[in-house]
Amino acid sequence: MEKEKLEAMMIEFLDGTLSDSDRVLMENKIATNPEAAKLYEQTKAILQIMDNAAAVEPSAKLKSSFERALQAEQKDTKVVPFRA
Repeated sequence: MEKEKLEAMMIEFLDGTLSDSDRVLMENKIATNPEAAKLYEQTKAILQIMDNAAAVEPSAKLKSSFERALQAEQKDTKVVPFRA
């Protein structure tokens, strides 16, 4: 199995979205192939980290600065009517 295909299937395997036949194939691959077993552990760890990561919220100062920049941009932008 190609590495890229294995990596894509590994994510689907961990998400539980593989078909039954592909799930069995991946289980066998993980059990018999050390590289596949290592990829399984690495992918599982990465997905857990991503699931546990806290959402990053911008500061009030950044939000305010963005709003001012957006309003200035909207003010400077001229709307041209569409003509067919």
